Amino acid sequence: MRDLKPEDFKKPKSPEPDAYIPPRYWNNFVIKGKKLDGIGYATYRLHVLGDRKNRELALRIRDVYMAYTIFAGGERIGAAGRFGTDEASEIPQYLPQVVDFPTAAHEYDIIMNVSNFHHFRGGMPNQILLGNERDIRGMREIKLFSEILFFGGIILMGLYHLFLFAIRKKDRSPLYLGIFCVVISLFTLITGERYLIYLFPDTSWNVFALFIALCYFFSMIVFSMYWNSLYPDEFPKIILRVFQVIGTVFIIIAIVTPPRIFLYSTLIFDVMIIAGCVYVIYVLIIAAVKKREGPLIFLAGFIILSIFIVNDILYDIGIIKTGQLFSMGIFLFLFFQSIALSMRSGRSFAAIENLSRELKSKTDELAELNLSLERKVQERTKDLDKAQGELKTLLSVFSEMNDNLFDVNRELEYAQKTMQQDMEMAGSVQAQFFSKIPPTVEGWDLAFALKPIAIVSGDLYDFYMTGDRLAGASLFDVSGHGVASGLITMLAKSISYRQFMHNPAANLNHVLRMINEELIQEVGNLGNYISGIMLRFTDGRVDYVNAGHPDIIIKRSDTGRAEIVGKGSRDFKGMFLGFSFFTRPYGMLTFEMKQGDALVMYTDSLVESINGEERQYGIRKLLNCCESAFADATATELLDFIMNDFKTFIGETPQMDDLTVIIIKKL
Repeated sequence: MRDLKPEDFKKPKSPEPDAYIPPRYWNNFVIKGKKLDGIGYATYRLHVLGDRKNRELALRIRDVYMAYTIFAGGERIGAAGRFGTDEASEIPQYLPQVVDFPTAAHEYDIIMNVSNFHHFRGGMPNQILLGNERDIRGMREIKLFSEILFFGGIILMGLYHLFLFAIRKKDRSPLYLGIFCVVISLFTLITGERYLIYLFPDTSWNVFALFIALCYFFSMIVFSMYWNSLYPDEFPKIILRVFQVIGTVFIIIAIVTPPRIFLYSTLIFDVMIIAGCVYVIYVLIIAAVKKREGPLIFLAGFIILSIFIVNDILYDIGIIKTGQLFSMGIFLFLFFQSIALSMRSGRSFAAIENLSRELKSKTDELAELNLSLERKVQERTKDLDKAQGELKTLLSVFSEMNDNLFDVNRELEYAQKTMQQDMEMAGSVQAQFFSKIPPTVEGWDLAFALKPIAIVSGDLYDFYMTGDRLAGASLFDVSGHGVASGLITMLAKSISYRQFMHNPAANLNHVLRMINEELIQEVGNLGNYISGIMLRFTDGRVDYVNAGHPDIIIKRSDTGRAEIVGKGSRDFKGMFLGFSFFTRPYGMLTFEMKQGDALVMYTDSLVESINGEERQYGIRKLLNCCESAFADATATELLDFIMNDFKTFIGETPQMDDLTVIIIKKL
């Protein structure tokens, strides 16, 4: 480390150089067998042989870490911050600038004192350009103009998206993109030519360094929220929380630590940014495969943005010398975003035009109907005058009809009473077919609830026992209500029991097919269809078939999570029972149950019932309810927990369909 001034090189014996260092960071450079770190100070010297005297030249100096003083021809011509030989004497400053100076001789020295005691990297990472003053200033002005142009375009796009959110708050993606654009537009002013420093020259370097870091860290949080709002299924909340936590941790580091530490943390954050780019590209590819709206256009724009992000990261750490291109990348990404927005708007306008045409057509039809109605009113008025003459005759007829209606009403009351008695008898007979309490079985805990809306139920359930072992269970739902549905439940229960118990070696999907065939053979193609599920238990293995019935749910004891059985492999589900023209074979799914796992079987009334606000109870609320129950709940306790949650949600809304819920827990 040496602090040399122009007069030191005018002595008869000039100082010998320690090394010839090209434009780069000092870090890891070896001088006299010693590897340098970023802390220290040095003197750079360039001896220039000019072509003529009295020529106006200029130097274009970009970022130098972290302070410097520059001399030309022995005169001090510029500085950034205050060069120092220790941390106390140095004042750091980012200050890209053009320094002009006249040449009074053919030969002259350009000497630069550089110090760094505040950044983890030191030195001159960029070339210093020497040339005609007009040319050098022109180069900087072009660069500055392009950055201001990018700033204006980006912040206008941000304000535009914030305006979109203000008029339509249901979609949050414009809000997040608008905030991201505003943050990035400010980021463009503090990087590159660092124009913001010229607007606030008295602000300390520590504040600018913190501002750069906060913009960098916060932008990742907002950008991840933007992708989650666009594609919530492909970019789930758990991944969003990871990005938010990482960004928040780095923001806290930037606030509570000195610049040398939190700026060093940006190297780690760079890795997170690259990983995030890769993940977003993966999300967009998955969205394109699933045929979501607009992912290919977003993908093209984001790949370009990712390339520019990687370029800037490599440039910042000194691997490449291409310059910072992030502003251009954001600008191109927003261009692709505008294309996608235009396509969406085009589709919306086309839909509006179609609706306008339909509205005009309906208006014309309404006008024609109005004219037709006026003509008919006139005709009816004439008919009414004529009908008044006939009214007296009709009154005498109505009197006679009234007497007849009294007799008919009395017969109907008798028929209704007889039908009610038949319904009660059918309900009594049906009740004998179904056990009122679940069987007690070693290794299993069973519970169920049946809530019919009439005397006769269209739901049927059964537990299949082999000795004292639980061999299987089933739940079926016959469409419609009344005696017909009740009779079909008793027939279906008998057939399903016989086929299950007589075919223990047959695959369960074959048993379901035989049940369907026998049902059709017994009653032909049913006017009422039947949905249902059937399970066969073999130790911890469960065979599962489904004929158009709502999915069953399993609550895992080891994680406490509730999930839909077979969610990722829906091909095993078959069509309803009772129709011969459904020829697609039934599939079978086999899964494992561990000790403490619980199955939830239910008819569609549970998830399709609505409350007074016209909202369905739904499968998502049922899953959340199952997860909320305490882990060691018995089958009866879990059943009561679900039914109480269901009743609380439904409130006073009347039940519209038969409801059955079965809990099977492995002990």
